Amino acid sequence: MFCRLKVRSYVLAANVAGTLKVAPLQILKFPVVLPHKFLDAEKFNLRFSDASEITEIADKLRWYRYQKGLRQRDAADYAGIDRSTYIHYEEAGRDFYPKKHMEKLAELFEVPLENLLDDYKAALWWLLPVVWGERFS
Repeated sequence: MFCRLKVRSYVLAANVAGTLKVAPLQILKFPVVLPHKFLDAEKFNLRFSDASEITEIADKLRWYRYQKGLRQRDAADYAGIDRSTYIHYEEAGRDFYPKKHMEKLAELFEVPLENLLDDYKAALWWLLPVVWGERFS
């Protein structure tokens, strides 16, 4: 017997020699990585084998996203921002990243927030109570 519990969750139940046997099943959904995007990720990962080698916030965000196998849309949705905004986060030259969005991205990538920051912003994070445009009260 095949029983649906909720969307993409099922239980397979069978009577085997008078004993009820059950097996939970979860249908997983994986995004398809387009070939040119895969090549971009591969080239990027060849450039940086470890996050500690990366100095720019944009590159750190891209590196951690690639390590998790996520699309820019996935990261943007989790952080609660538009995809176009997240795309700008991964572009070189950006110098302002809202703290609340960076905290959500650090949570998504399962790393401390400091791992996403460049050396300058990491120093500010520890030295100043006001970071990334927040004002003194």
